[in-house]
Amino acid sequence: MTSTNPFTEATVPNTFMFTFTSFNPNILNCDVYGPRSERWFTITTGHGSTVFHSAEGNHVAFIDWQLPPSVEIRGVVPYQPVSSWMRLHQ
Repeated sequence: MTSTNPFTEATVPNTFMFTFTSFNPNILNCDVYGPRSERWFTITTGHGSTVFHSAEGNHVAFIDWQLPPSVEIRGVVPYQPVSSWMRLHQ
């Protein structure tokens, strides 16, 4: 499936609505649909990790559930502990 950006620079909305579907058996294994009901991601979990694949099948994000939990978003967030990426504030 070829996915293109459905928005031009002039029409990019401030927010996107995503729908999580096809739970197998839960949200950690599902499909994610975005604007225009196009599939944007497939989420699969197994063997201690969760992988987000684009509609084209490219690996775009990774969560390693081992201690400490770590995250990577290709080209955006290098592999690092979740506590470094998402700091808690008091």
